[in-house]
Amino acid sequence: MKVPLKYIALLVILSLVGIFAYQTYWLTGLYHTMHSELERDITESMRMSDYNEMMIRVERLRQETGHYCRPQCSSL
Repeated sequence: MKVPLKYIALLVILSLVGIFAYQTYWLTGLYHTMHSELERDITESMRMSDYNEMMIRVERLRQETGHYCRPQCSSL
């Protein structure tokens, strides 16, 4: 049984289109996942830097004024 060349070529083209479509789907999903992880990491980094900056300013104010917090407020 001899298969015509155009059927083989059509099968190869359809296979390549299928592979290309799957790769596009996979890369799009990967992009969205990485984008959301990046946003989450940036948000967490901003939160931590804000907190650290606040603690530095509180400590600087304590040193400048010479006042120290009472034991019950040391957890602030």
